[in-house]
Amino acid sequence: MAAAVLLTTIGFYVNRYISIRALYADDLYLWSYYGEDSFLKFTFPEHTKANFRPVYWAVSYLWFKMIGYHVNWYSLFNTGLNVGIAWVLYLFGLRLTRGHQGISIAIPSLFLISHLAYYQIGQVLGLMESMALLFAISILWFLFEYIDDSLNTPKTVANGPGRGRRQQFLKDQSPEDCNYLGACFFFFLLIFTHERFIALTPLFYLALFSKPVQKSRKALLAKMILPLLELGVFFAARVMVAGQAMPAGTAGTEVTDTFSLLQSIGYAFQQVAYIFGMNAGPAYLSGVNILECPVWMILLVMIGAVLCVLMTVLYFSVCRQNFRMDRRFWGINLLFIMFIGLCIGASSITVRLEMRWIYVSYTAALLFLGFMAGELRDMEEHKKGCKTEESRRIFRKYTPYLVFVLLFSVFAVTKLPVEKYYRSKLENVYFWTDLDRMNSLADQTIGRYGREMLGKRQVYIFYNTYKMTDFYAEYFFKPFDPEKTGQGTRIHFVQDLQDLPKNINSENCVILFESEATRGYINVNDQFFAG
Repeated sequence: MAAAVLLTTIGFYVNRYISIRALYADDLYLWSYYGEDSFLKFTFPEHTKANFRPVYWAVSYLWFKMIGYHVNWYSLFNTGLNVGIAWVLYLFGLRLTRGHQGISIAIPSLFLISHLAYYQIGQVLGLMESMALLFAISILWFLFEYIDDSLNTPKTVANGPGRGRRQQFLKDQSPEDCNYLGACFFFFLLIFTHERFIALTPLFYLALFSKPVQKSRKALLAKMILPLLELGVFFAARVMVAGQAMPAGTAGTEVTDTFSLLQSIGYAFQQVAYIFGMNAGPAYLSGVNILECPVWMILLVMIGAVLCVLMTVLYFSVCRQNFRMDRRFWGINLLFIMFIGLCIGASSITVRLEMRWIYVSYTAALLFLGFMAGELRDMEEHKKGCKTEESRRIFRKYTPYLVFVLLFSVFAVTKLPVEKYYRSKLENVYFWTDLDRMNSLADQTIGRYGREMLGKRQVYIFYNTYKMTDFYAEYFFKPFDPEKTGQGTRIHFVQDLQDLPKNINSENCVILFESEATRGYINVNDQFFAG
């Protein structure tokens, strides 16, 4: 309970300044379908723009339904979901670290304070990224348990008078089989939430080949076919609904048209740098490039990266000395490494690299460090059973586990000022200007006059140098209306006083000017009608 309270406090505190008070861009576009379609049509449209995400769309519909016209609740709900994921990471961390409370709490805490969370909190569509992250980590957890249990837990087959094939099948499942099926279940949810995660398919075959040869070839064959069957359903559904089998790229591009091997390799190295704490990308995507940071920041980032390398070297060297490099060792370590690598690869093939895609691999890297700590702790507890004099001498000379914990603690401390600085620069991210503008527009209209203005006032914006489209003019106020219509209130763009209707007064209109200095709008109603 104390851990849950702590993580909840951290999650809401670090994201307290991120607010969604109006919908815009892709968020408003998605809401427009919710405002006009039924649940089934919204979830299973007849045609889409090169994507098919029914799991995400179904949850989005319920998300919109639950929050309703309280638009300012979206960021709070997004933060709550991120905190919920942190709770899952805490439980997973306890399993990986063999119950070490400090590291188990540090992992989700570092997850929460990371600036990589900006999209999950600041966009309604961040729900999709949060769902994908949760499902991906769930796959990692289930496959970890499958590999670990398959080599340490004896297979137990329940006996008794089973009736019917279904009952007998359920009775014949060992715990590791249930873990494998759980991973397949979350894989199905994942690929119908975000298609880039089809890249995780090889993890299932790594898990299968990481356990001893099974006596039942039929069972092994069924396990090998199941992920392929899910992919078959995925591609068939995409062809039927989206009109193409392969997923599209970023911002409406096609991967087949924009793919560049050299660019992908560059993005892959950038992602590795991001995981180590270095903002290697441009400021409009990351907030600030590492080369633009002050010297103390760069120094802390480099210290954190060196500590990660030292922890990894310490872990593998101790495992080698203690003959821990067995089938289980390679299976689980390759599981984490391949998971991170496949996530990096899937995010590097399009036209740009956004930080929200790195959040999954960054989280897996934190969990990998937790697993290393757990393995060293296990070896520490069983040091009396070391097989060689050399390994016993290692533990007498120093305690690798305690050294690892010390390195991890220093690493966690270095992340605090680094992430605080990175978060202070998020206003430079490309969509933050529009977020500020739309929040300001909501503040100067709904925020000032309440929802009672709907149907009673029209909004007039002078000059429209922000280049707001007619789509905004028509839909901006609809999410604030319980009836989802806006009741006739809409935005009008004017260039001159002559463009204003003759019958306007302070009770039936809102007159706004744009303010580049504040990245928002100024309400001039009182001044305009003062005379």
